[in-house]
This record gives sequence, structure tokens and C-alpha cells, in this order.
Amino acid sequence: MSGLTQGELAMRLEVPQSWVSKVESGERVLSFVEVLEVCSALGISFRKLATQFKQGENEGK
Repeated sequence: MSGLTQGELAMRLEVPQSWVSKVESGERVLSFVEVLEVCSALGISFRKLATQFKQGENEGK
């Protein structure tokens, strides 16, 4: 999505890299507030994230 490493995203979010890894692997589910924080760290709007997610779901059908 943005070309960041897990470590770079973790630094932006001020969380351990292992937190990002668990989110990416599905071991950890984000709260809505955490989703907004990740969007901010990635420099994208929640609307854009939701649109990309919906497009991905539609491609899988």
C-alpha cells in the first residue's frame, strides 16, 4: 500500500514492530481508533482505505 516496512510503520505509530506483525498476520484485531491511527501513519484517509478494501472484496467474488 505505501511501501513502508513493518519497522517504519511501527516507528510512526510508536508501537513495537511485533505489534505491526501481529496486525498484518491477523493475530491482532484493531479497534476503530487504531484503524484511524494506522490510516494517519500511512497518510491515507479512512474513506480511501475502506474503498480499497471494498474493491478487493469485489475482485475476490
